[in-house]
Amino acid sequence: MRKWVLPICKRLLLVVPFVLGFVGLLIAGADSVPDALFYTLSMYFLNYSESPANIWIEIARWLAPLATASSVFLAVKYLRDRLQSYLVYKSGKSIAVYGPTADRKRLLEQLGKYGLEGHETFLKAQKYILTDTEEKNLQFIAENREKLNACKVYIKCDSLPTQLMTNPDVRLYSIEENAARLFWKEHCLYSVSKEMEHQLSIVFIGFGKLGEALLYRGLLNNVFSSKQQFTYHIFGDCSSFLRLHTQMDQIDDKVVIHKEAWLENTEVIRQADIVLLVQQQNQAETVYELEMLFPQKRIIVFQQNAVYTELLAEYGNLVKIDWRQRANRVEYILNENLLALAKSINLMYAHAYAGVEMNKENLEQEWRKLNSFTRESNICAADYHEIRLKMLEADGSSTVFSSLSDSEKDLLCELEHIRWCRFHYLNNWKYGITMDGKNKDAKERIHRDLIDYNQLNAVEKKKDRDNIELLLSLTQ
Repeated sequence: MRKWVLPICKRLLLVVPFVLGFVGLLIAGADSVPDALFYTLSMYFLNYSESPANIWIEIARWLAPLATASSVFLAVKYLRDRLQSYLVYKSGKSIAVYGPTADRKRLLEQLGKYGLEGHETFLKAQKYILTDTEEKNLQFIAENREKLNACKVYIKCDSLPTQLMTNPDVRLYSIEENAARLFWKEHCLYSVSKEMEHQLSIVFIGFGKLGEALLYRGLLNNVFSSKQQFTYHIFGDCSSFLRLHTQMDQIDDKVVIHKEAWLENTEVIRQADIVLLVQQQNQAETVYELEMLFPQKRIIVFQQNAVYTELLAEYGNLVKIDWRQRANRVEYILNENLLALAKSINLMYAHAYAGVEMNKENLEQEWRKLNSFTRESNICAADYHEIRLKMLEADGSSTVFSSLSDSEKDLLCELEHIRWCRFHYLNNWKYGITMDGKNKDAKERIHRDLIDYNQLNAVEKKKDRDNIELLLSLTQ
C-alpha cells in the first residue's frame, strides 16, 4: 500500500490549487465559469495579479506555482533517470533490481554504476534480479515475458529447488542455499576430517530451510575419503527432507534424526566434532544454554539477526555467521564464476563424446541444450571443485594434473565418482539396467553407473579423469 502514497500525494499537489482557485473565484462571484477556469490556470504560471477576494484564492495563488515547480522538477528527474538508465543499458553490463526497498538499495549499492533501480515501470537491462515475494516475482515474469526474452533473470525463491527452471536464462536463487554453499567452502572440514581419520560427528541444533540446505550441500561437498564415515545428528524436524530424498540409505554418511530435544541428549553434543546452531527462534536463549553446558565447545551460530554479534561477543568459543547478509550479495546471487566452470565441464563432455568444437559460441549453445537436472549436475561438479582445490592445498599437492602421482589421481577420481553418485541419490536416482541397454533412463531415474568406483569400466573412469584434468587446467 505504501507505494501508492507518494503518487497520490503528487497528484493532489497538482490538483488541489486548481480546485481551491476555481471554487474561490466562483464564490467571489466576479467571474464566469470560463473566466474562473482561465484565471485559475494562470496561477500555475504566476500570471494571476489580482488581489485575492477570499482565502481560497489566496491559498491557490501560493500553492499553484509550487505545483508547477514540482511538476517541472519531476519531469526533469524522470528524463534524467531515463537517460541514465539508457546509458547504463548501452554499456552492456546493466542489472535492474526489483523488490522491497531495503533489498533493492543493498544490492544497488553493491552494483554501483551498473545497477538500475526498478520501480513500477519496466527498465531495459541485460540482467534482472527480482527480490520480492515469489508471487510478485513470477507475476513480473509473466507480465514482461517478451521484454525479458534473452535476458538473464535471477528470481528469489524460497519454496522451489534451484534446478526447477527449464529456461537456462532464468535462475532461481535462495539465500539459504547460498549460505550453505558458502559455509562448507569457507569452513572446509578436510583438515579436521583428516585429523580424525575421516570419522566426524556433526550436530545440527534446529533445522528448517537453512538446515535442509546445509545438510544437502554438506552431503555433496564433504567428500574427503573413500572410507569416510560422517554422522549428521539432526535435532529438529527433518521429516520433509527425508520424504523428498528417498535414497538417503544409499549414501555412506549417516543422517540420524533425534526425536528428543537436544537438552535431553547432551552426550551427543559433548562428543560432536562440529556443532551447528541453525535454530532461528529463541536463539539467544539456546546460545546461553549451550555456553552453560559446554563452555569449551566450539559452536557455529547462524545468527538470527546481526544484532546478536554484539550480544554474543563475550562468548569466545562461538563462531558467529551473519548468514543472511553474507549470502544475499550480488556475486553469490549471480554465481558467474561457478556457472562458467559448469559450462566448461559440459563443453568438455560434448567435445570428447560428440566432437563439438571447444569455442565460446558452443559453450553457450551446448549449455542451452541441457535439461535442468543435467545443468545442476554440472554446477554441483564445479561447486565441489573448490573443495578439491582446498584439499590439494592442505596436503601440499600440486594443482597441475600431470604433476600428481597416480595414487593422487585415482583418489580424486574416486571422490568425484562418490560425489556424482550422491548427487543422483539426493535426486532419487537408483541403480538399474535399462531395457534398451543404455546407461540410464531419466524418466525412471535409474543409472547403471551408480556403483562403487572400482566396479566402473575403463570408459567411465576416464570420464572422471578427464573431468578433473579439465577443472584443474581451468583454475590454474
